[in-house]
Amino acid sequence: MCSANSSGVWKQTAQLTASNGAAGDAFGSSVAISGSTIVAGASGSNAGQGAAYVFSYSSAVWKQTTELTASDGAASDALGRSVAISGSTIVAGAPGHKVGSVVDEGVAYVFSYGAGAWKQSGELIGSGSMLDGVATPFGFGDVVAVSGTTIAVGAHGAARPSTSARCTCSAAAPARGRRVLS
Repeated sequence: MCSANSSGVWKQTAQLTASNGAAGDAFGSSVAISGSTIVAGASGSNAGQGAAYVFSYSSAVWKQTTELTASDGAASDALGRSVAISGSTIVAGAPGHKVGSVVDEGVAYVFSYGAGAWKQSGELIGSGSMLDGVATPFGFGDVVAVSGTTIAVGAHGAARPSTSARCTCSAAAPARGRRVLS
């Protein structure tokens, strides 16, 4: 963590680490910040299931407040490959998640803050990638972004270069449950 002083000079002010971190977790391979909250992805943790760690700034100290994992997570999902935060909404991509029979189809999980805790509030699924009528690995969740009530999710494995995934979800409130995006 780096901060600029009143003269505009940047210096390291903190080093964030996961409370249960281990070699190979890929902690910090994705990071995002909103106000006094930082989210850091660790796509290799939990046997590759992945996680996202939330840190809050209080009393001049950054402290880990929670570890976010998917309710239906599995090995090789790579949750946390991408993370984004806007206010009380965190989005974390899991591009290796199996959807139906398609390995590496990928999803993006939505977590919302309320009643003093972060909780999973949605699971976004791409419309899928087809090549000659056969579902192909899509990598949905490889890149995520959120601003207010709009979430954008990208994928690296679209079947044709000219049709790479561009999916957005807008709602008056954070997404609840599973939602297929097209």
